[in-house]
Amino acid sequence: MVLSRIVLSTYWLWLMLWCVSAGRAQVLWPGDVNNSGLVNGVDVLWLGVAFGAEGPVRPGASTLWQPQPLGVPWVGQFPGGLNYAYADGNGNGEVDDDDLEDAIFVHFGKTHGTPVPDGYLNGSAQSGAPRLRLIASAGEVVPGQLVTVRAELGSAEEPVDFYGLTFAAQYRADLVDDGGQAIAFDEDDDGWMVPESDKPLEDLFFRNGAEGTCEVAVTRTNQVSVQGGFGLVGTFSIIIEDIIVGLVRDTFVLQIDSVLLVSHNLMATAVVPDTVRIVVRNPLSAASLEAAGLRPHAFPNPVGPGSPMWFTASATPGRLEVVDMLGRRVDVPVRRVDDVRWRIDWPPTVPSGVYTVFFIQSERIYATRVQVTGGLP
Repeated sequence: MVLSRIVLSTYWLWLMLWCVSAGRAQVLWPGDVNNSGLVNGVDVLWLGVAFGAEGPVRPGASTLWQPQPLGVPWVGQFPGGLNYAYADGNGNGEVDDDDLEDAIFVHFGKTHGTPVPDGYLNGSAQSGAPRLRLIASAGEVVPGQLVTVRAELGSAEEPVDFYGLTFAAQYRADLVDDGGQAIAFDEDDDGWMVPESDKPLEDLFFRNGAEGTCEVAVTRTNQVSVQGGFGLVGTFSIIIEDIIVGLVRDTFVLQIDSVLLVSHNLMATAVVPDTVRIVVRNPLSAASLEAAGLRPHAFPNPVGPGSPMWFTASATPGRLEVVDMLGRRVDVPVRRVDDVRWRIDWPPTVPSGVYTVFFIQSERIYATRVQVTGGLP
């Protein structure tokens, strides 16, 4: 019954798009592959279906965001009847990755006319539909730290037929470094989505740091779906804002709003979206730590590679950690000398740069930066 509803809804979606397209059939807007009136991740999936197709060159073609004559129709058509010529964003007579980079990416988010729904198909947890899970590398982080979030589709119990996937998400931009821009996504381009000897994937990641929104799209390009697959789609990398004023504890949220999974013939399958929450603990100020009886001090600072650095504290921290500027934990020898002193032995091979030392005691965190000079570049 669920599958029937999905097939029926998909049929009416393609029919609606075909009817709308008929009224727009004289012109093409570069990047709007499905001619829906909006350029987004769904257009990447349609591009993947037509990928490699060839047809007549579009006369006077450009990638400017303006209506352009479609030219001579191609032989190939999408399900529903839309011509493959709409996928040729640059008009050179071939559907390839240049159409993704020069048309879809450049015009991402732009509209023309009155856009029609693109057919995102979110499933419910009760429907038994496969899930798009978000799995964080840490449940708790500190400002300046790098955290990763894996996006995994399906499972052994919930396999999927995969040709392309796109999903839109929102995130706490105020907790992301560089004005909300320090978030990236890397697709898994050598895993289950691309079996050996198959053509490579096409992918797109678009973010709007000011609004805290992003969209991911990944598609195959050989017109053959992966049957019964599951696993990693890709990984978000997020650098938490280094300075969070006035907060001791907050929560970073990454939430998938809309998702669309399609087969090679653009048949949609409902997918259950996910949300991940990561606690951000802000280190206490030096004044707060002194009031609490914890007065850490590092010396010498700067320090040279191969030399020891000493830390003293009037109260014993629970543990001490060293991370680099990307928030990655650094494997350096750390040992407690006595109740109030710690020692870090910087290896001779440690790269020069700024590192952060975290004193963590119960719910209190103190972060201090140290400089290593004269090490490897």
